[in-house]
Amino acid sequence: KSPAAQGAESTSVFIRLLLAQLVGSLQKKEQMLLARDSGSRISQAANRARCLLFQTNNNLYLHMAFTDHLRLGDRRISAKQRPDHRQSAAAQSEELLQAAQDLKRRYEKDASEFCRVGWTEILEHMAPLSDGTLNHDSKGKLTFESGRVLKKRFDDYNTEFEELFGALGTLSVPDSALRQKLRSEITGIFLPPVEAFFQKYASYDFSKKNKDRYLRNNPEVARNKISELFL
Repeated sequence: KSPAAQGAESTSVFIRLLLAQLVGSLQKKEQMLLARDSGSRISQAANRARCLLFQTNNNLYLHMAFTDHLRLGDRRISAKQRPDHRQSAAAQSEELLQAAQDLKRRYEKDASEFCRVGWTEILEHMAPLSDGTLNHDSKGKLTFESGRVLKKRFDDYNTEFEELFGALGTLSVPDSALRQKLRSEITGIFLPPVEAFFQKYASYDFSKKNKDRYLRNNPEVARNKISELFL
């Protein structure tokens, strides 16, 4: 093999080893975080979400670094005159391209999962009630037991929403495009079922004194809070 070809092969091996070490380090950090799981189900979900976001942020950073290096390498290839040098540089660029694509798949997968963890658990409280769950007395008013069903649904929703928002609200997402994408995807997953539940049941007279408290995280409030997620 020519010196240029040997150099390209060495660089390729180095890139694969470096990427494996970096990914392994991130996964080890994730395992350490998950080992701390305790508390409520939302607390555990929030811990899982932190791990996913940690992976997403770091894999995105690595992807951008590899992509920038790839662009620089492409410019260098065009400046090479000797064929063996051009072949070496092209091989290195191909290796970088594969690494960048792998990192992109990783951070997109983790980001997508992050947007569901915790939020889908909360949406269990926003599932439509089965037929016959809510009943009325002879005067047309919601029965006491039916009122308790709605109170519990709204109360559990509020409690877990506030817990998750408190856990995730100040997490750091340095990349502005990713930050906006996460907010948008969470909104798309979370808001439609919440809007449907509130539209169907918020008008019921299930609480005489504290109805506003049960409805405090209505869809508009939830949307605004989600738009403020992350630093």
